[in-house]
Amino acid sequence: MDRWERRLQVIARNGAPSSGDDLHEHGVMVGPDGNVIDAREHDGRPPTESTQQIHPEEAPVVSALLRLATERPALEARLPLLARAADGGWEHHWFAVVHELMGPVLRRVGEDDLQDSGHPKLGANLDDRPPGVDRTGLVAHLAAAIERCTQGEVALLLADIDRFKLHNDLYGSAVGDEILALTAERVDTVAGRSFSAAIGGDEFAIVLEHVEDPSRAKALAERLRRAIAEPLEVDGRTLTASATIGLAFARAGCDADHLLRDADTALFAGKDRGRDRVQVFGPQLQARVARQLGVTQHLRDALADGTLEMHYQPVVDLGTGEVVAAEALMRVGGDDGEPLSPASLIDAAEDSGLVATLGRYVLEETATQVARWERRIGRDHPFRVMVNVSPVQLVDRDFSNAIGHALGAARVDPRRFSLELNESVLVGSGPSADIVVADLVRLGIAFGLDGFGSAGSSLAGLRRFPLAFVKIDRELVDSLGEDPRVEAIVSASIDLAQRLDVSTVAVGVETEAQRDQLAALGCDAAQGYFFSPPLPPDELTRLL
Repeated sequence: MDRWERRLQVIARNGAPSSGDDLHEHGVMVGPDGNVIDAREHDGRPPTESTQQIHPEEAPVVSALLRLATERPALEARLPLLARAADGGWEHHWFAVVHELMGPVLRRVGEDDLQDSGHPKLGANLDDRPPGVDRTGLVAHLAAAIERCTQGEVALLLADIDRFKLHNDLYGSAVGDEILALTAERVDTVAGRSFSAAIGGDEFAIVLEHVEDPSRAKALAERLRRAIAEPLEVDGRTLTASATIGLAFARAGCDADHLLRDADTALFAGKDRGRDRVQVFGPQLQARVARQLGVTQHLRDALADGTLEMHYQPVVDLGTGEVVAAEALMRVGGDDGEPLSPASLIDAAEDSGLVATLGRYVLEETATQVARWERRIGRDHPFRVMVNVSPVQLVDRDFSNAIGHALGAARVDPRRFSLELNESVLVGSGPSADIVVADLVRLGIAFGLDGFGSAGSSLAGLRRFPLAFVKIDRELVDSLGEDPRVEAIVSASIDLAQRLDVSTVAVGVETEAQRDQLAALGCDAAQGYFFSPPLPPDELTRLL
């Protein structure tokens, strides 16, 4: 299971809202073409043979799944959902995302497909399932364990094989099944007398009871991680697999479903942090998740009531002192009234499926504002706006159309727009990103690479994408004048950019000394509080 499918699972466990589309209240129908239909369209009539009604409580999961599938066309997720049975009751059936010409649709998976994919059959008769438990069964076992917990804590380990689908696609389902079987044996061996089970697909659980020393559970989780990573002999091949493990604890009186949710959250965090690791759910992770949920809610509210604002930080030519560009930055107020960081807003948008909505808003607002500035400064004035791009946007083949529409509606020259990429785009985007970038370059959009020269930057970006500028990392600028090695790195970065005919912009300039040193090294432009903080549009207008 990859991190996108894990993200879907965490959304489901946390009861995510359905993006305001009332699906949760009315339920959804899956029509004969696989499309999700609002149940209200059927006026309360029971489903026909060609439609399938999904339980209203599953609606947030359906909404989240389809949003994620829209953002990541390569997603091939399957999951069990409660659907209306012939007798009017509810029973579990497997559903899958199927990508068609007009986008992803949700479709019920037939029994023949289930047998081919190795997924268990679901329905009224749970005894027909292969060995293992589903999540409902695991929650029941956890509840009993917590009830028996007279001392110490109950620990839950959730292990998920990293990139299992790649093995399955490369070598076939028979090899995939053997990997799962051998992994299950290793899980059982490590668990010893403790409860262990496969809980669907490539995920396994171990439950430890009466844990008085948390380090015992952590040590066992680490042994499990190492055991799964041992080479596997499958069908004459030597294969290796890794696993990410989420670990959570619960005391007597705690809720079993919350324990599973906490282990899920830890596992998701481990996937996001690079996989092949043990991630423990604790106060810090809990606080981080709470902050993320809070930021997500603030973002939803701002988009709904129109309080999301755009500010712009000037970029100054170090040779002339003229404002030649500005970086577009979102502004949403937090609980304390202080603006939330743009990076946290982008993370929240990616996690909640709001990237497309937020991206359209930023593009349309910025294009409209650029049109106002162009009327003031004239078409010949060299000024452009830089907008940050998420990896999720670059895998959306409609992204270039959205930009073209925004610029066309505002009647803005595409050369006024620049899009900033960061390292995660290079690592997390596939070939489809190259196609989208090529489309936008043909449109006249310029691209830049953020964080250039930092520990995580990659020279591959200079080769992969047709970049017009790079941004010298803020941490390097902060250390100028303090460490001669930093000056050497910045000087080499600027020299490399010049040789490639790529302009340079230094980020985070706070002092006159930094400005002067960057100018002496040949840096083209800079931004930072020495020049100006991010400004509302009207205040930036006065600088132009």
